[in-house]
Order: sequence, then structure tokens, then C-alpha cells
Amino acid sequence: MLRILVPALQVGPGLTGVGMYTQELLRAMVSCDRSDLEILVAGPHPHCLDFLEGIEGFRVLGLPLTRDDSWGRMLANHTVVPQIAHGERVDVVLAPNFVAPLWGRFRTAVMVHDLTFIRFPETTTRAKRIYYRLLVRRSVARAERVFVSTRTVAAEVRDFAPQVSSRIRLTPEGVAPTFLAQDDEADGQSSTKRFGERRAFLFVGTLEPRKNLERLLQAHGNLCRQDPSFPPLRIVGGRGWEDAGIRRALKAHSDPTRLLRLGYCSVEELKAEYDRALALVFPSLYEGFGLPVLEAMTRGCPVITSRGTATEEVAGGAALLVDPLQVGEIEAAMARLARDLRLSDELRRRGRERAKAFRWTRCAELTLEGLREAGTTRAATGRSTAR
Repeated sequence: MLRILVPALQVGPGLTGVGMYTQELLRAMVSCDRSDLEILVAGPHPHCLDFLEGIEGFRVLGLPLTRDDSWGRMLANHTVVPQIAHGERVDVVLAPNFVAPLWGRFRTAVMVHDLTFIRFPETTTRAKRIYYRLLVRRSVARAERVFVSTRTVAAEVRDFAPQVSSRIRLTPEGVAPTFLAQDDEADGQSSTKRFGERRAFLFVGTLEPRKNLERLLQAHGNLCRQDPSFPPLRIVGGRGWEDAGIRRALKAHSDPTRLLRLGYCSVEELKAEYDRALALVFPSLYEGFGLPVLEAMTRGCPVITSRGTATEEVAGGAALLVDPLQVGEIEAAMARLARDLRLSDELRRRGRERAKAFRWTRCAELTLEGLREAGTTRAATGRSTAR
């Protein structure tokens, strides 16, 4: 029996990307073949893992934090997590957030979501930049398996740490089952019939520099200046970091009444936003996957996203692509979708088909397969488990 520990440090109230990834991965693992596995899940908010209660082969443990913030979680990852792993005689620790514990006589596997701290270091805080630069390379080097969600990130990890190339495993993320229900898919309604209900553009993401909200606001402001009746922009996402430029762009918008900041939304609220949006506009400078792209496509919402990053790979020809550095391209794509009903219909159809290729159950199956490999690799190679 292979014993696996998953530190669910980011699973708690107000889920962000890594927390959502961890939660959905664990949910999907429930339906996988786990007859040879015991999975321990340790988190600071065990009540957020109630969906695992009573599931054979799973056990949820509390994970105390000295402080409930990013620094408290980083500290716990290298202190409390190894203690739990040793006490529970764990074989493999799966780190869902870039960095596995850097000490301990157990094997590790790590999920690398992106390499923002290398590709766009100016879009992260100085503290996080230092932390990731110091520890991610060591974490990846120690790991028996390195999971990535796109081929784009796989190529970047190979450049970043060539010695781990043979240990990289592609485990594409999926769409949460709660997003899959489609009222208008069941009755065959098209956007031609529902177009009047879709009256606003939508942005979804943490308000931080990498999401490129400043250029999106500039493009939308230009369109509103040209046409005071141009559809408004609804902004979903909590406040992030280094957001002074975003605050300036909000103030500089030609018509602030055409902007609506909604903050963090629940899943049900977010589904409603996708369902009534003319399009999701997601022109990130850089993404390792871009889950909002899939969520929007699943809900039949057309997508505008960035060329040359992982979102292009995820979209797979089912979105309008723009150069995220060119305000004019973002502007032109929004103007086109605001008036082109036929294109809207086509993107909705292609987007739904594309989204069907991404399921969390497949991600979970591939991840468990990689963890089984990690559980046997060291025994076969005879490498020490202490680093």
C-alpha cells in the first residue's frame, strides 16, 4: 500500500487558483482506482475538505499554522508537513504549489503551475520572487515526478531544469463539474436567440500585473470614448499585489460608470457572470494554464485571450487571440465580438467542444499514475531519500 500525503495548504475560504486546483484534484481522485493507495490530506481548514469525509482510502488531518497567510503556509510546508509525513510513515508527498518540503526521508512530487518568477519577475512581489527563485529549482530537482498542466510549461521547465526532463508528466487541468450544467445547451438555444441577454464583457482574475488588466481597461476606455453605449466591463477578482497601475487605470477610464468591480465571486455567482457575458476577455501577459478560459467555454461564453502563452494552447483554436501587449488588438477583438453575432455563435460552439477535452478525472488519473511511478523510482535506482 502506497501512502501519499497531500498538503492542502491553499484550500480554505476564498479559494484562489492553487487552492481550487488542489480541491478539484482531490475531488476527482475520489472516483479513481485507489485500491493500492492510502491518501492523507493535511490542511489548515479541514472543514473545507468535508467532501472527503467517509471516503474509503482518504484521511483528513489538521495542519496548524503559526499565522494564516502566505508566509505561515510557506513555513508550515518545511516544518509541519515533514513532521506529519514522518509521523504517518508516508511514502510520497505531493506538493500542489511549486515547492515540496526540502528535507525528509520521503519521496516527493511537485506541481509546477507556471514560471512567472522567471518569465515575468516584475509581476510578482519581491518576497515571492526571492522565495521561488531560491526553492523551486531545488524542489524540482528533488522531485521524482514534476507535474505540469500544459506543454507550454513542460518546455519551460525543461529549459529551467534540463536534468528533470524525463520526470515531467503532463496532467492537464479540467472544468469543475459544477460548471458543466448548461441550460441553453439542453434546449438548443443559440446566442442568436439569447444575444440580447449578453450585455457586458467580463474579466476574471486576481487584480495583479500579470493579468494585464491595465491594457484591457485602456482598450475598453477607448471603445467607450468612441461609443458611449459600448457594452460595460464587469471585473471579477480579489485585490492582488503591485496593483497601483491597475488603480490608476481604473481612475483614468473614459467612463467609470461602464465599469463594475464585483470582487471575489462564489462558483454560482461566477457561473451567472459567464452566462450573461458577451465574452470573457482574458489577455494575460503569461499563464501556465488559464482556467477561466475553460470555465467560460463550458458555459457557452466566447473568449478573447492571449496569443503566445499557455492560454493559446488551452483554447485550441476556439477563441479570438490577441497580442496582450497591443492595446489596439484587444480593442479590435472586443469591438468585433460586440457586433458580430455569427462569430459569437461560432465561438460558443467551438468553445464548448474544446472544453469537453478537459476533465478533472483525467487529471487525477494521470497524477495518480505519476505518484505510483514516484513511489517505486527510488527503490529501483537506489538513490538516497535524504537530501
